[in-house]
Amino acid sequence: MPPSGNTGATLTSSGLTAGVHWLSGTTKLDVDQVLDVVAEVTGDSVEVMPRGAMGYAARYRVGVVSVLAEGQGPEAEAMGCHVEVRGEGCEVLGLGKLAELYRRLELRATRIDPVLDGARFKPATMWRAWRAGNVSSAVKVSARAREDRQWRSGDWQSNAEGDTCYLGSTQAHRRLRCYDRRGPTRVELQARHEAAAAIAADLLGGDLEVGWAARVLGHIRAFVEFRKGDDSNVSRRPLAAWWSRFVRDAERSQVRLTGVVVDTFERAAAWIESQVAPILAVYRRVLGRDGLEELLRQGHSRWRPRHFRLALAIGSG
Repeated sequence: MPPSGNTGATLTSSGLTAGVHWLSGTTKLDVDQVLDVVAEVTGDSVEVMPRGAMGYAARYRVGVVSVLAEGQGPEAEAMGCHVEVRGEGCEVLGLGKLAELYRRLELRATRIDPVLDGARFKPATMWRAWRAGNVSSAVKVSARAREDRQWRSGDWQSNAEGDTCYLGSTQAHRRLRCYDRRGPTRVELQARHEAAAAIAADLLGGDLEVGWAARVLGHIRAFVEFRKGDDSNVSRRPLAAWWSRFVRDAERSQVRLTGVVVDTFERAAAWIESQVAPILAVYRRVLGRDGLEELLRQGHSRWRPRHFRLALAIGSG
């Protein structure tokens, strides 16, 4: 079971419990539309809070969901509405409702924390490997590192409730937490900004059943891999046994974490016209119209739920 009092929306797969422990983002829908959708999904009534926050003049609470509106300052028009579900609120809603909010609000995520509970190692194991440099990760080695200690930014905390290690900088777009406070070991990836938008589109914009936990694992693997051996090229070293047992056969995520996330048809069309159309013209010139048609047929066969939603949004089959 997830740690008591600190759980996310859950979905069980391969002995681990995967979920989301934080979701926040912005939407271009007006505040009345946002509140109507949130109230319908949660079944809760709208409560007007006494003051705004985060540069917004108005704040509302709908059950466990917080909604901020009426942005102020020079960026007010671009701010839209901010929607946030924290910690235990994710468990209250459940993964299905989180995904429904994400889709119906056309949310561009600014933070998402996917989690995995039930890891069969202690945070200290991860922390020792991190400090010793037995990792491959995009997190850079600290300038203070010694030859025998390939330190990267991170932190270790221990108290009567348990141990926690933090991998990566507090300012980075991705940071990993591993802790065993009040229960089994949890591995939690915090993603913000562009990384959050891309990861949320992959996790909440697609199928919530088939391979969902493996996708969470894939994003964790894309952030860090723990290895063993002494090859000078760390990426060539085999995975550490404890890490291999954890990730099993989950593939590293190949989701691009920068650039535009095409979560509406309009954004998809604009991206295709500016970025894809030139190379498609080359493709057609080399392989002809039939070759291009075959490419499109192959693409259609690989549609996931979010692709059908984009098509249905403009009345296509």
